[in-house]
Amino acid sequence: MELCYLKLRVPMLVQGLRDGVHVPPRRNQGWKMKDLDEKELAHAPKVTKADGHVDNWSRWTADEIARKVRVLGSVWMHATNNKGETKRLIFQDAKVIPSKDTRTDGEEVRFVRGPELGMFEVLLSDQSDGSCTIRTSDDRMLRVKKIKEEGKPKRDAIVVLKGYATRD
Repeated sequence: MELCYLKLRVPMLVQGLRDGVHVPPRRNQGWKMKDLDEKELAHAPKVTKADGHVDNWSRWTADEIARKVRVLGSVWMHATNNKGETKRLIFQDAKVIPSKDTRTDGEEVRFVRGPELGMFEVLLSDQSDGSCTIRTSDDRMLRVKKIKEEGKPKRDAIVVLKGYATRD
């Protein structure tokens, strides 16, 4: 009895797949070339890892950094650790959060602006869950959970940045 039903169901399933009943119907959007009025097409530049380089922390806002992380997957910058070594730090995630949700105490971290621009210090606050908040140039807070330090695996942000906190 079940074999009889199986013989009926299999061809029905195959025919349904061929007919595309599992795909939602498409609506014709029309040809948009008329809207261009023979204007030149603007080609987007190729996106590279260099687009995620925070070259001057004092110019980037919290929203810009969070957007770049969302689009590119990460942003990176150089920082000088307590041993005086300059290493690349890759922020794996970043999210803008309200200032009222963060602690305001913390230590300073030195990010390198570039060879000719010197250092820039930012306030770093431990959020007691492995993440940290960093004050950005527009006085907003950026929560970072994971950071990959050059030559090391991805770790909690506060663990990585503690090695970069200034001890004045």
